[in-house]
Amino acid sequence: MNSQGTQKAPPRWGSTGGLLIETAIALMVFVVIGTGVLVGVSVMHTSGRATASQATGENLARNQMEYLFSLPYQEPPSFYPTVPVPEGYAVTAEAQEYEAGDPNIQKVVVVVTFWGAEAMTLETFRVKD
Repeated sequence: MNSQGTQKAPPRWGSTGGLLIETAIALMVFVVIGTGVLVGVSVMHTSGRATASQATGENLARNQMEYLFSLPYQEPPSFYPTVPVPEGYAVTAEAQEYEAGDPNIQKVVVVVTFWGAEAMTLETFRVKD
């Protein structure tokens, strides 16, 4: 009995442990939301790294093309000297025959790789001066 003379109702069966279930559900919701946020941040970080390596590859390919045109013409098939590259990158500049038997025009292919994977390829033509 309480101070007003009424009896307190006994607890209903099944209502015990309600707080534990609510806490478990709230914890699961936070885990799902937290996992989603972490996955999103990871994807953004990975795509940012890929974009940066692709931009560096493009800059290297353009620099190589500019450097290549400052060098004397080489008879195809041959390789031109390359520009200095950052760690992990490699550049090749190959002069190929465009038409068989015509050494006055060549197709130049510049390939930039990043840790062995192709990052950028540029092709152009060069004519003997």
